Amino acid sequence: MAQLLLHPNRRTRFARPPSWFVGRLGVRTLGVVGLSLTIGAVAASCLPSPPRTEAEKAKVLEKMIQDTRTKLPEVAEITAEDLRHRLAAGEDIVLVDVRKPEEIAVSTLPNAITKVEFEGRREELKDRTIVTFCTVGYRSAYAAKDLSEEGFEVLNFSGSLLSWTHIGGELVDPEGRPTRRLHVYGRRWDLAADGYVTEW
Repeated sequence: MAQLLLHPNRRTRFARPPSWFVGRLGVRTLGVVGLSLTIGAVAASCLPSPPRTEAEKAKVLEKMIQDTRTKLPEVAEITAEDLRHRLAAGEDIVLVDVRKPEEIAVSTLPNAITKVEFEGRREELKDRTIVTFCTVGYRSAYAAKDLSEEGFEVLNFSGSLLSWTHIGGELVDPEGRPTRRLHVYGRRWDLAADGYVTEW
């Protein structure tokens, strides 16, 4: 098969296929492959560039937060700054991480519990203030809506972990150790503040 030669600090070049390779596939086939690669490269270059500066990330994040508020205006919420102040004041708040296990395995908020743990303690936590969170506050808004309809006092953490990074909030790994790593669900949500290492 033809090999792809990668040259450091130079544009990627394709080795010229040997004559037997051309003979088997045919010039037309190779031409179609080359055209497909070209179209793919052009399409990729037309995609919008991801936010690069912290200010650009914050702007996109705020738009996502507003979109969630528009879709679920009935859901009560709490901001990152408000949550930090209330936790520092020692308020009795139960943090519930509604993300998937593979996301939580990277990091979460200190003292947070998973939705599975919450389900096992529903009666115990019935009279506590619940704060749901996820990556950006969208999934947790729906979780907050459901819990509110069941009679829980619940707030959705708007902007959730992404907003938390923009105020320099602490994250912990599954062992409770401080970390700067964060699972952001997907490339579209790669909006953490500078200084955090994201993955998806």
